[in-house]
Amino acid sequence: MFAVQLETSIAKASGANLDEIAKQIWKALAAGLVSDNTAELLSKAVENRRTALKDKRAASQVKPLQGASRAIKSPDKAASLERRRKQAASGVLSPDIAKHFTTAEQAALSVIAHSAKRSGGGSCDWFMDKIAAIAGVCRTSVRNAIRKAKELGLITVQERRVRWFRNLSNIISIVSSDWCKWLNLKGGGCKKVQRTNTILNNNTKNTQKIRKMVQPISFISQLPVVSFVGKRE
Repeated sequence: MFAVQLETSIAKASGANLDEIAKQIWKALAAGLVSDNTAELLSKAVENRRTALKDKRAASQVKPLQGASRAIKSPDKAASLERRRKQAASGVLSPDIAKHFTTAEQAALSVIAHSAKRSGGGSCDWFMDKIAAIAGVCRTSVRNAIRKAKELGLITVQERRVRWFRNLSNIISIVSSDWCKWLNLKGGGCKKVQRTNTILNNNTKNTQKIRKMVQPISFISQLPVVSFVGKRE
């Protein structure tokens, strides 16, 4: 009965209590409360408990590797949500394309489309973290948007691997003809007005009429000058 109590105590004991339990085992052996075999088994149980506690403590103190990807949280969730909605509603995605994506994915694709329009070549070479920050979404949303767009044939992704621990940014190119046409139409809502080749006819009669209309009023200078002098009382 005493041995069972010691086993239960060993299983729940912390590092500081194991030394006291070990002393109790050998005292119980000297008092004849436990046999030699039981005392030896209890001593092994104490050592196994010490090893398990050391391993647990060492595992909790392991630092993450440098360069490992970490979950980036937005410092201002309200601002991120506002950016996400603005990008999703910017109009660079046609309704037929936007229906396949969530709001966060639409925001990510809108950022890619804006960058592609600015570059002039229809491609975006930004890193995923930059796209996510501007769109107000997480990396997972950007990754899902790119994957779905590739499956729908909207974009192509060119990976630029340099080394096993560092790569250049991927080049995302818009290849969908419908999307390219939509982006070109969104360049402006007004048509450019072209000048007509109208030749002004300098007719002599019209010129004389205009000169008569704009002649200066010369009779004002011929009016007599009247001066007013106050009378003294």
